Amino acid sequence: MTDYMICQNQDKHLLYALKHDRFWFWDKHQNKWVPSDWAAQQYAKAQTKEPDLAQEDWLGRCFGILKDDYEVPDAVGKALRALSNKEEPPCKVNTTAPNADAAVTMAAPAATLAEETSTTQADANSCPPGPCSPAGTSAAISSPSGATAACSAPAFDYSGLDEQTVNDLHLAERECAAGRRLAEAGLRRMADGVAIAHETLVPNWDKRNNQYSEDTFRRWCESIGVSKSAAYRLLQVTALFDNSSPEQQKILDSLSPSLLYAAAKPSAPADLVQAVKSGDITTHKQYQDLLKENQQLRADRVNAINAARQAESERDAALADVDGLHEQNRQLQAAATGAQESYRTAHKNEDSALRRATEAEQRAKEAEKQLAGARQVADAARMRADKYQREAEAAKAQPVAAAVDEDEINRRAHTLADELTAPLRSELEAAKAAAATPDQIELDTRNAYDSLLLAGRAMQNAWKSVKPQLAKLPPDTRAGAINQLTNTLTEIQTEAIKCL
Repeated sequence: MTDYMICQNQDKHLLYALKHDRFWFWDKHQNKWVPSDWAAQQYAKAQTKEPDLAQEDWLGRCFGILKDDYEVPDAVGKALRALSNKEEPPCKVNTTAPNADAAVTMAAPAATLAEETSTTQADANSCPPGPCSPAGTSAAISSPSGATAACSAPAFDYSGLDEQTVNDLHLAERECAAGRRLAEAGLRRMADGVAIAHETLVPNWDKRNNQYSEDTFRRWCESIGVSKSAAYRLLQVTALFDNSSPEQQKILDSLSPSLLYAAAKPSAPADLVQAVKSGDITTHKQYQDLLKENQQLRADRVNAINAARQAESERDAALADVDGLHEQNRQLQAAATGAQESYRTAHKNEDSALRRATEAEQRAKEAEKQLAGARQVADAARMRADKYQREAEAAKAQPVAAAVDEDEINRRAHTLADELTAPLRSELEAAKAAAATPDQIELDTRNAYDSLLLAGRAMQNAWKSVKPQLAKLPPDTRAGAINQLTNTLTEIQTEAIKCL
């Protein structure tokens, strides 16, 4: 990823660049990049009409045609990459004139095309022969300042490569050299040459030695004057052609390199790439405008999707809140229903208890009545027995002619008393049986159980209140108190076991 942009002004045909947020133009006579105040002024004017206009958009869309590293001489690209981020004194030009930058380039004597060609050819002939000579020749033909840069590139090391690989690389060099001689029209041949070298050196790297690798491919590209970034962009162009039909390839052959580079990027939208292949897009500016519009549409779509997701999330949260309220309402209703059931049950239990208490009270009153009647019967029987007793004693006191057995008389008296009191005893037993009914037994059992539970709770509460006091006693006193307490518990346990 580069930190600069290069373009060619459509009016003056000068090379301009943007780096370190500054505008530059290439002075052919000084062979250096010079800060361009005029370009900065033009951008400032455009920014007054469009405040959000970025420097990159203005340079590539409004000011000129974007150029790739391959499309400019190597010396130009290297000089731009070598620029530091330090402020340089502005060049002494007439910044008020539209052609201020051009005025600088006209300060030196203009060189004719013949002179440039002869100089270039002389520089090319001075290059030492070697494997990179085709690339050096093409660089010399394409740019007067590129010959020295091409010849200064490190020579490629062919050692360790088999004969077929060397032949393929030389074929790739010839393709690149032929493509450079054709300038823009030779972009595809340049791309084919780079693709041949890449296919030769990279795919089988794991089956060979270290000479077959991406690093070797990049060194080969440097040896013919092609930078790493330019080489991989050329590979993207090759992929663009390979994925096109013959009719589409004819259309692509007629397009500018800048448009081909843009359409060959992996990030290029598929619909725009298809439009380029079909001939609907023919200029890089048209592509950039549509790309910006496409990016805006995609951004709007993403924003709409995000907004929809946010709305859906808020809806889900609202539904969750509603569900939570429904659940709370259900729980409250269940609690209210349970409370009502408990109240009804308690009311029923209370009514039943009152009814049982009333019945028990009535049974107690009836038993008391029966007991009172039984007592009256017993009193009457006792009175009759006393009467019989008195009569018997009176009879004993009277003299009789015959002897009387007193024991026999007592026995008969007791027998008679038993016969007389038998109904009374039966009524008493019935009264006692009537008083101990099943309901009364159940009530007595419940009362006895409640009494035991109450006694157990009382013992637990007593222990909870006594336990903290044990820690306050001296050790000798504490042991005696504990023994006394355990003895009491043992006595209670012994008495309780006897009840089993």
